[in-house]
Amino acid sequence: MKKRYTLYILVSIGITISAIAKAQSIYYTDQVKSTNNSKSTDHFFVNSAGMIIGSVEYESVVHSSSARISALKKDTTIQLLAGELSSKMTVSQKATITNLQLIGNIDARDFKTMRDSMPVLSEIDINNLTVSAYTGTQGTAGSQNISYPAGSIPQSAFSLGNNTTNYRLASIILPTSITSVGDSAFYNCTSLTGNLSIPGFVSSIGNNAFESCGKLNGTLILPNSVTSIGMSAFYQCQSLTGLTLSDSLISIGAGAFDGDWSLIGNLIIPNSVTSIGNYAFYYCSFTSVTIPNSVTFIGAGAFGKCKWLTGNVIIPNSITSLSDNIFASCARLTSITLPNSVTTIGNYAFTMSGLTSITLSNSVVSIGDWAFSMSKLTGGLRIPNSLASIGHGTFSLTGITEFIAENENPNFSAVDGVLLNKSKTSIIAYIPHTNGTYTIPNYVTSIGNYAFDYCNGLTGITIPNSVVSIGVGAFNYCSGLTSVTVNSTTPIVLSDSIIVFGNTLNCTLYVPAGSKTLYETANGWKILKNIVEMISTVSSTEVAYDKQLILYPNPASEGFYFQVGAAEWSSVSIYSSVGIQLLVSQVKGKSYIDIANLPVGQYIVKISTPNGTIQKKLLKK
Repeated sequence: MKKRYTLYILVSIGITISAIAKAQSIYYTDQVKSTNNSKSTDHFFVNSAGMIIGSVEYESVVHSSSARISALKKDTTIQLLAGELSSKMTVSQKATITNLQLIGNIDARDFKTMRDSMPVLSEIDINNLTVSAYTGTQGTAGSQNISYPAGSIPQSAFSLGNNTTNYRLASIILPTSITSVGDSAFYNCTSLTGNLSIPGFVSSIGNNAFESCGKLNGTLILPNSVTSIGMSAFYQCQSLTGLTLSDSLISIGAGAFDGDWSLIGNLIIPNSVTSIGNYAFYYCSFTSVTIPNSVTFIGAGAFGKCKWLTGNVIIPNSITSLSDNIFASCARLTSITLPNSVTTIGNYAFTMSGLTSITLSNSVVSIGDWAFSMSKLTGGLRIPNSLASIGHGTFSLTGITEFIAENENPNFSAVDGVLLNKSKTSIIAYIPHTNGTYTIPNYVTSIGNYAFDYCNGLTGITIPNSVVSIGVGAFNYCSGLTSVTVNSTTPIVLSDSIIVFGNTLNCTLYVPAGSKTLYETANGWKILKNIVEMISTVSSTEVAYDKQLILYPNPASEGFYFQVGAAEWSSVSIYSSVGIQLLVSQVKGKSYIDIANLPVGQYIVKISTPNGTIQKKLLKK
């Protein structure tokens, strides 16, 4: 009875076979049936020294791991010399082989053969071979003279280049002997399926090595030999569900796991890691992350859009700067612990995050543009003594109810919860979460960029003559703003490229009498289509009477009370926003005016007394 053994070398085409067998002469004849029912006869002779002499030629045979040959030892090998793969196959064989197993030595030329000359090759087992060095123009990375190191899957080994997708390669077993995977080795191999096993001697995984291998699944376990992961190494490997990093890992490249949105669970960064690149874990689904003190750099967007990241994240005291977008769009991240080592918070660092509170230590010097915009911050925010710079729109569309500046801060102050510079001449940020109208104090000379951005509860704003400068987007997206009153007869100069009132175009602009034409033609102001001249300007005499005026409530819903000075006769007139007189009444002393029949909107109340005339803006709600 003959024994049957598996022949593990599937590329057995016109190659002399040598193997160790029993020290006896055996003559062997076998017939192999091909997929097209043809047969080939192969002859082997095992001499007295135990060497198999002969050749194997499989014509039109689709080889698989189930191919069997009688009377041969299981550890039979075919010795393939580096660079010879192409020459050992016919054109027909290259065109039809789908499964391939190699033993021996190969180099970048053989990888090129598998990639470019075998159009239906889908399963590769190169577990038991050695990758040799090669220098020349026939490798995988193009026609230039390139040196390919030994022990490395060469760069672009199975990448077709030019953003072309390799749909063919479905599985590969990597050599146990390799020490690195080259750049773009499996880039865009979108059919590569199953759990990826990285051999235990690999120390580096190159840039884009497995980028867009979207069908690799399960938990990726990186052996402790791995010290570096290249840029975008596993970018958009969307089916990976778990990640275990090497205990020897030092650096994680930019975008290394970007877009791997199926990665879940707890991400533990090993104590060996010193650097996490830009967008390294962007758009992953981890629920928690542990960052050790060994990490000295976390790049921009490193954990951005990790929407399932919950609870608190502790930043180690080895970090001095929080990069741009570092936790942007982490909607479930409710708190962050910042050490005293952090001095800067980058642009958009926590924008659209779930942060409900933040404690800024006395080490924080600067906060970038939009750093906390559209987050869930609520309550008051303390501005520490150390803070010297706050970017544009930093707190836009948050729930902050007041700013509290430390008395010893040399750069900022707060008045009625509004954040200003130290000298109180410039508004830095209005209270995001507040309703009603606001009259800018007459000691303010400038309104900063995006100072009132997204203040949706603001319904009216009065800008005094003292203001000479208004920044970009100062009143952008103030969707509740119905009126802007400007007391300057000459429009503040705005660049035509500056959008000050973006998305607030439906509000009415009230300007001093005689200045409407100027505002209608002025850059930045003419965008407001409803411009109304106030009935008259206020003289210095009238200002004295104005201080005696009591008018409340304002806004009013049913009516309002008013009184000017002593109990004397007054004429009260109410005008629409376009100057149409709607009501006139003669009253004496403190009086009540009924406006229940007037529609909701803004009106001008003109009060005439024997001593002068006063006008006030009234909001009907």
